[in-house]
Amino acid sequence: MKRLLAFSVLIFIIGFISNAYAPDVEKFKVCVLVSAPEEDKTEKDIIESHLKRELRALGDVIIVDEKDDWQFRIRVGVIGANYKDGRKAPNVSIAESVNRRVPKFYFNTYKFKSPSIPVYDSGPSAATWNRDNLHAWCISNANSFDKILKLWR
Repeated sequence: MKRLLAFSVLIFIIGFISNAYAPDVEKFKVCVLVSAPEEDKTEKDIIESHLKRELRALGDVIIVDEKDDWQFRIRVGVIGANYKDGRKAPNVSIAESVNRRVPKFYFNTYKFKSPSIPVYDSGPSAATWNRDNLHAWCISNANSFDKILKLWR
């Protein structure tokens, strides 16, 4: 009986220690850039805030700045229209593209002639959304980006 109890405690301790040193899930570094004319700054801020929140909710995404070492870059352009009397039209046009940075070990293999960072492009895709429903576009876009990440998980 004592041997069974000692063996059970030993198995429990080994299991506990092995889980304590388990590696974390790889987090993807994602840069989000949203641009818009000055008159559409409100929509730009809404999209940037909600899109970053939805991407973080995926669980394995870290939002970083463009100057940091990102793996994916999501570029979003927002353009709204105004009526002749100055009122804003109810819809905005949104263009979005996803870039995947070329891994650094390729830099030694290939000589790039461009001084910019080489990327693999995905997109662009375009949509027209109601100004009052931009959060839904952010959820849809985050879900689409999650499908892209499944290829790298």
